[in-house]
Amino acid sequence: MALTLSIRSFYKVFQRLEAARMIFSKAWKISLFCFPMLGNLAGAQTNAPLVLSLQGAVQLALLQNRDLAKLATAHETALLDRAGAETDFSIRARPNGGVSSTAGIQTRQLGLDLVKKTEWGTQLEIGGAAMRSDIPDSDFAARDSVHITLSQPLLRYAGRLVNREGLERASSHIRTALRSLELKKSDIALQVIQTYAEVHRLEAQAAVEQATLARLDKLARLTQARAQQGRATKVDTLRVEAQRGDAATRARTVTERIAALRLDLAELLGLEPEAALQLAPPPMFAVETQAVAVAVATALSNRLDLAQVQQDHRDVERGLRIARHMLLPDLKLVTTYERYGEGATVSSASGFDQSNWSVGLQADGDLGAGRERIAYRQAQLDERTALADIETARRMIERQVRQQLLEQARAAAEIGQAQRNRAVAEGRLRLARRLFEMGRGDNFTVTDAEQQFQQAQTAWLAVQTEAALSGYKLRRLLGTLLECPDELKPDAAAEKASRK
Repeated sequence: MALTLSIRSFYKVFQRLEAARMIFSKAWKISLFCFPMLGNLAGAQTNAPLVLSLQGAVQLALLQNRDLAKLATAHETALLDRAGAETDFSIRARPNGGVSSTAGIQTRQLGLDLVKKTEWGTQLEIGGAAMRSDIPDSDFAARDSVHITLSQPLLRYAGRLVNREGLERASSHIRTALRSLELKKSDIALQVIQTYAEVHRLEAQAAVEQATLARLDKLARLTQARAQQGRATKVDTLRVEAQRGDAATRARTVTERIAALRLDLAELLGLEPEAALQLAPPPMFAVETQAVAVAVATALSNRLDLAQVQQDHRDVERGLRIARHMLLPDLKLVTTYERYGEGATVSSASGFDQSNWSVGLQADGDLGAGRERIAYRQAQLDERTALADIETARRMIERQVRQQLLEQARAAAEIGQAQRNRAVAEGRLRLARRLFEMGRGDNFTVTDAEQQFQQAQTAWLAVQTEAALSGYKLRRLLGTLLECPDELKPDAAAEKASRK
């Protein structure tokens, strides 16, 4: 059955795999579409083999691969960083109290301030305090007060650009974590597909080697009989024995390689090494050819690594605007209004019959802003570098797509030739064996034809698998192997702007 698979039957089910959307929110979630092997998961805990199709293997890997779980943790960490950045604009309670002693006179103060900062840099503070002093017969032994303070930066720290930077960075880290997760998912999916297909190819190769061994056993018996009859030489017998030994070695090597690949597949699927897997033949579809321009445009619209470079450029560009803003003086307008009461007793201090207010300008920072000017020049260099990185990424993507299209075309063209070579080698072997059995041919012709047929079968299986996998590799390079959220894809407007 493995030898009769056609390239048209390899990919059909994978088209449905693209319908499996991986949607992420505050927790790492995977919405699975058509999960056919859920009923078999219970069997994985017993000796019963886990029956998997190619689609089911990819879905299972996306569900429980251990490397993906680690990246999901990184996403959760980024969400916590964002929550931490949001606390800058939440209401904070700041206690204000203490005990002091001067010249034997003890003073106690207890208060609480509520502070709220806005995205424009405005800070509002509302609070109150009660102070008590052990001063005998003093009109100021007790003091109660409430106050409200409004602080507004005027230049350097004014505006949402500067004050929202923590939130913007945290949001950028979330998108970066999600893109890393999506890229890893595509890598894992491709690894599963490659491993799955290679296991299937080697199992077909093992069948080829076993069939070769059976034919060589028959040929060895026939050659020994002809040698006893004087119609074959000892060299003919030894040649067949050597060829049979090589075939046995190849069969053993293939079997060991299959076992190793099954261990790799179990690891990719997040299963235990001893898990028994029953793999269905991989369904295939015909390799689709694409125009170079269309393929490149598709890749530039879907590649997440390009989207990440664009995001890095936006972050650096925003950092440049902030660095330019930081060259301004640090000037702040502060307004305070206070109501308080003082007296010798607690009751006399609680009247709040007096008030104070003040309006002032505060300046801070170093004169000359030398450090800020250096930071601004560095931000300019970073912005130029980030812009160059976009062009580098674009050129790399176009080169990769063109190279993969050439590889796909070459692999597709080799299928027909490999099929013809296999048919010719099979016909030659059949004719050589028939002539030898009839006594009209020699042993060397049969062994040479056997070797050629084995090589032609191996090449045919390899070309079939390579042509099939070339389509998956192309989808990976186009960014369409798995669907991902649109907000993680490249920004078309930014792409056009960076080309100008």
